[in-house]
Amino acid sequence: MFNIRNLNKMNQKEIELVKELINAIEKNSTGLWVDDLSETVDCVILNTEEIKEGGEENQPPTYYTGINYAIGNLERYMSAQKKKSVANAKETLKRNGYIVDNLWQTCDIKQNYICDDETAEYIVSKAVCSEFITNATFQIMDEYAQDEKLKQVDNEN
Repeated sequence: MFNIRNLNKMNQKEIELVKELINAIEKNSTGLWVDDLSETVDCVILNTEEIKEGGEENQPPTYYTGINYAIGNLERYMSAQKKKSVANAKETLKRNGYIVDNLWQTCDIKQNYICDDETAEYIVSKAVCSEFITNATFQIMDEYAQDEKLKQVDNEN
């Protein structure tokens, strides 16, 4: 949930996008109030803009408030920031010798099974850290090293 006190932790672009959303809500709202029973904020939107789409006479008008547009802008920005964060983390791992070309995610389980993130993470971890996968990985790395005619390290010292 958004808290206005978090503005000091946001960068300028995030502040602009949140302000855009707040302005759209204020522009299109007749009132905001707290429902005493549920302690949620209720909002009535009456000031919409009617736009005819496609120019067809029989087509009903579409109403826009600008709120969905502002939410979309914020979602796209946050998604891009998440992608940048993941890319930066992968680059840091690469610089430290880790192979990051084949990373597994919880969505690899959740696309086929109904479960929460914690269960999906447990399953992915068990699968990729299994003795079978570890042995198969070392075996195939040995085969590729031999194909490259690499000399094996003498570990008997």
